[in-house]
Parts: sequence; C-alpha cells; structure tokens
Amino acid sequence: MASLASLPLPGPRNYAQSRRRNFVIRHSTYVVRALTELSCWQRFATIVRLPIRDLSEKPIVQAFSWLLLLFLLWMMLYSSEGDNATPSGDLFRLTALIIIALVMGLATDYFLRVPGLLGMLVTGVVFRNFGFYYPAKGRYKDVTITLKQIATTVSMIRAGMRLVPDAIYAALHCHHGLRLAGLAIVPSLIEALVVAVTSYFTLGYPTIWALCLGFLMCPNSPSVITPPMEGLMMAGYGEDKNIGVLVCGAAGLDVAFSVSVFDICISLLFQKKDLDTSQMFQKGAYDILIDLGGGFVFGLIAGLMPIKDDVLAVWKRMFAVIASGMIAIASGPKVGLPGTGPLSCIVSSFVAAMLWKMQVPLQSKMRVVDIIQTSWVVLCPMVFAFTGSDVDISMLDLKTIQWMVAIVLLSICVRLLGCCLVLCSGELNWKEILFIGLIFQGKATNQAALAPQILYNAWFSEDPMNINLAVESVTLAVLAIMICTPLAHLGAKLGGPCLLTKISVVRDTRVISVPFRLTSRLSPT
Repeated sequence: MASLASLPLPGPRNYAQSRRRNFVIRHSTYVVRALTELSCWQRFATIVRLPIRDLSEKPIVQAFSWLLLLFLLWMMLYSSEGDNATPSGDLFRLTALIIIALVMGLATDYFLRVPGLLGMLVTGVVFRNFGFYYPAKGRYKDVTITLKQIATTVSMIRAGMRLVPDAIYAALHCHHGLRLAGLAIVPSLIEALVVAVTSYFTLGYPTIWALCLGFLMCPNSPSVITPPMEGLMMAGYGEDKNIGVLVCGAAGLDVAFSVSVFDICISLLFQKKDLDTSQMFQKGAYDILIDLGGGFVFGLIAGLMPIKDDVLAVWKRMFAVIASGMIAIASGPKVGLPGTGPLSCIVSSFVAAMLWKMQVPLQSKMRVVDIIQTSWVVLCPMVFAFTGSDVDISMLDLKTIQWMVAIVLLSICVRLLGCCLVLCSGELNWKEILFIGLIFQGKATNQAALAPQILYNAWFSEDPMNINLAVESVTLAVLAIMICTPLAHLGAKLGGPCLLTKISVVRDTRVISVPFRLTSRLSPT
C-alpha cells in the first residue's frame, strides 16, 4: 500500500482551478438564497424605499397599469398574429371595439348615471358607420358570430334563471293571477301588433316580417327593470301594495311569452315558402314543441347529471347548461329550424335550476348564477357592441329613420296604454299605474340578443331583400334600446320616489316581499 507521501501533489494550475470552482459555488449559493428568500427582497425594498402600495392607490397609477396591461395584450397578439394585430388588421379592430365598448359602458354609467349598455351600443354604431369595423367582412367574421352566439346563450340562460318560482308565487299571493298574466302578456301583445301594423303600412314590410319585427321589439329586459325595482323595494317604495313583486314577476313571464312568439315568427319567416294558413299554424306549433321539448331534455340532462360534490361540481353544472344552450342556438339554422334556440335556452336553464334546488345543496359557496353573472360582465360589451355594429345608417334614408323613430314612440304609448288597461280596475291608483307603465318600457338585452338571429338567418338565405329588411329590423331594435332604456331608468329613479308610497319596511314581519328579494339574489346552484 502506497503511503500518503508517495501520492502526487496537484500542480499549480489544477490548484487554481479548484479554488475558483469552490469560490463560484459558494457565491452562487449566496445569490440563489438572495433571490429566493423573501427577507432579502424586503430588505432591498426598505433600502430603495419604493412606495409600491402607496402608489397603487392613486388613480393615475391605476390608469397607467391598465395601459401597461393593454400594451402587453397588444404585444402578445402581435407576436402571435403579426400584421393582423396592427391598426389596419381585423384582429386589432375587433379587440379595440370590445375594449372601447367596455370603457364607454363604464363611463356612461359613472358620468351620465344611465345603464352602461347605451355607451356600448353607441360604440358599435360609431365604429361601423365610420368605417373602422365591419362585421360581415374580414378574417374573423366566424369568430364574431361565435362570440355573439355565446353572448346570446348566456343572456337567455340569465332570463331563464330569473324565472324564480318564489317570485311568481309571491306575486300570485299579493295579486290576482289574471292581473299578473295580463301584465305579462297584454302590453307586449298590443305593442307587437301595433308595431306590425304600422311597419306594414309605413315601411312596406311583408306580413311575417312585420310580425317578426313587432315581437322583436316587445320583450322587456329584466336586467334593466329588476335592479332599480329592487332598490325601491329595499327603500320601502310600493311595498304597501307589493308593486315590486308584481313588476318583477310579470317581467320574467313577459320575456318567456315574447320569445316564444318571436321563435314562431322567425321560423315562418325563413321557411314559409308556399305554405297556406293551416300549414303555417302547424309549422309554428311544431317549432314551439321542438323548442320546449329540446329545452326540457337539455334541462333534465344538466339538472340530473350525477356530479361528485367537489370543487369542480359547480363548473360542471355551468358547462352543462351553457353547452346545452349553445347547441340549441347554433344548430337551429343548420338543421332547418331557424326559429329554435332562444326559447330552448330559457326552458333548459329554468328546468335545470329547479332540479338543482330540489337536490342537496353543494358544499361550494360559489353558484352557477354567480359564474353566469361574472361571464356576463365580459360578454355584455360584446353583445351590445356587435349589435350596434350591425347598424348601417348609409342604407337608410331620412324618411325611413323618421318612421322608425315614430314607430318607437308609438310603441311606448301603446305599451303604457296596455299597462293601464290591465291595472285600471284594481286597487292601484293612477300614479302607481303610471310608474309601472314607465318602468315596463325597459328594453335592452333581449333585443340585442334576438336581433342578430334575424340577421344571421338573412345572411344564410342570401336573399338581398331579406338582408336589407334584417338590417332595418336591427336598426329599429337599436333605436328602441336607445330610447326606451333611459326612459325606464329615469322612470324608476325619478318617478319611483314621486309616484309610489313609501313605508317603513320591517324585515321580520314582511313575509311576502322579503323572500322574493332574497330568492332573486340567492339563485340555485
């Protein structure tokens, strides 16, 4: 065995390399610890004295952070799509339309104190008619159509989930059933027929086109009516006669009735061919049965699907109900049923919500309605901006625009008259009837969701006359939103305190109106 003295000693060069390697390893360990330990970063922030939390509270810094995020979004799109993300590209214009519509909606709500959807709608109209965005052309036409269909699906699902049975039961307990049904059907039916007759004689619409236009304009919008009405109910206005439960209950039934008849009209519009009267009635009944049956089946699938109670249970339910509605909306024109879709979404979401309420509640605090409402915050700018971009003012002459405005004003008067006819023989006085007539003028979501259905089917038919009439119908729907929504909002905000009687609401003793307010906010999982 060799002794240690006989081992060769390392040369000077190897010795220097070993020392350098040990030095690098030791100091790199220090660097890694400095980058990974939070205390080192806190010590660095203390030395540099960066007031990050103080700066984040300033509005200018918040605006700068949003601009920085938008710049990063543009850089991401540009690195992926290239020239399509430049100002002359289709993707840039589509993204700019959605972002500016969202900003205009927030600004309209904050500064003008009116629903932000008006700012989103005007943004779409301006972008289209100034030539910045054209929906029927470009590389992303199919993407735009898909986004509209998703937004329409979510809006119809929201309408179905607003049909809370407790609200209907409370309204039936406080008011006669005929009065509730009359307020839900009579004003919309009279308005639709008057609009149809007027457009037939003034704008020269064919009979089915006129009826389709009438039932496009007549649905109210619970998203415009319910929030201010709930605010008045919480303050005690109209609680002596339970006006709030009557208005909110009738608003949900109004949407279901109007969308049902609209589905029949749009089905007959693009499939009538040479049908006689009896065949047209049979066709309409057949489409309604398809809508109701399909919606009921989809609702059963979404409501009875065996789902494990875990963190993904609510998301599975949400996917089931949205996928069911999207199938109904997107597949209707492709299978020869252009009128089916919206009513099926309402029925499926209502059936699914009822089945969820009958089951054992999930452990998750999140509910499907919360996810739907959050997604609507993103989809709302899309549906209103895209609907506004479908309006082409260059295709209309001044006389046509004047007749359209006159038709909208006439529809307001007729709807107010319909509310008076239903409520005049009851216990409500003329001030309360006037208030209900004003707040029932709210139009927004349903017009924006249903109007593209006419336009898509017209594009699919490739008939120039149908396309021109569809564009005019969309324009009339946009005018109705821009005129009726501020009227209903101001009628609730200003007319409510002036026209309704205020009482002090005692939470423990009011057993009729309080459950409705609670159930309208705590929707089923």
